[in-house]
Amino acid sequence: MNIKYEFITGEVQEVIVPDELIKVVMEIERQVYISNRKESRRHNSIEIMEEHGFYFKAKDMLVTEVVEEKLINESLYKALGKLSFDKRKLIYLVFFQRKTIASIAKDRGVSETAIRKSLKRIYRDIKRILIYF
Repeated sequence: MNIKYEFITGEVQEVIVPDELIKVVMEIERQVYISNRKESRRHNSIEIMEEHGFYFKAKDMLVTEVVEEKLINESLYKALGKLSFDKRKLIYLVFFQRKTIASIAKDRGVSETAIRKSLKRIYRDIKRILIYF
């Protein structure tokens, strides 16, 4: 088989390559393609994951900071578990559903002040619970 090379200068050269060598090169390229495809199926791109809302910590974050953050999260999770259902629901509405105090008050038929006072009591309760962890 003849392969033509065209250089940037415009010069063209033709090289004769045996068919056996072409078959070997094509097989190698096919194996590389298959291998790359397997790898891309098994792994997720960080950029794609970030587009879907995943958050990754900074690479320069110290291990101690990561451990401390996990401990704080675990303690907070346990503290929330010790609250009553109504208190947990209010926390859920405010922090996870991002509802405003005004909309929660309207839904419950109470004043905004009552919701704010409830939240202050909840925060106080959480602080008390966290002291014992």
